[in-house]
Amino acid sequence: MSNTFLQDIANKYYDLYVAFSVEYTNINVYATELKMILSFIIGIGVGIIIAAFMSLFTKRTLGDFVRRVIERDALSPESAKTLDELDYFDRLIIRRAVAKSVSLRRVLKCREEEEFYAEQKLKREEHEKKRAEDRSIGRFKETEYKVDADKDSFFIPEDLKYMAEIKFDKKGATLRAAIATSLITLIACIAIILALPELLEFLDGLAAPNL
Repeated sequence: MSNTFLQDIANKYYDLYVAFSVEYTNINVYATELKMILSFIIGIGVGIIIAAFMSLFTKRTLGDFVRRVIERDALSPESAKTLDELDYFDRLIIRRAVAKSVSLRRVLKCREEEEFYAEQKLKREEHEKKRAEDRSIGRFKETEYKVDADKDSFFIPEDLKYMAEIKFDKKGATLRAAIATSLITLIACIAIILALPELLEFLDGLAAPNL
């Protein structure tokens, strides 16, 4: 393979992906569209890689915690258990997840939070009754509950147990699988980026008007 050929290839990719000076007028692909296409390819690749490791985290780290809650029969407000009782008190990731993780909180409930909002609902209903009689009374102010990982108790409702077991099933969730997915995605993205100039040239040639 000659140095001239390699230089031509390098120049082509520089013009397309660095300078964005190549335009395919017959298919209406210009510098702005090229940037969007490149960003889209990279974005999809990065998204898949992040999703692979997030899935690993969800099914292994959060999944282990979910399985512990189920194993300890914390399946109702009455049987809810603290992180200390679940032997997770010193796990910083779990301490944050019980309050912030959307994925975990879809199945994991906090007894104190449930009680707080139930009481707030009663207060709101009572407030609205008084406001209906006296319009000078302002609107009820909702208060957001902040989960206390040190003291609060957690449980997975019996009717959500099956969903939790399926959602956080660790089968197939391994570091090797996440790395393999990342490598395949990286190779696919590189292949698409390398093939894109030839594909665009081909399409641009097909769309060229016949003279």
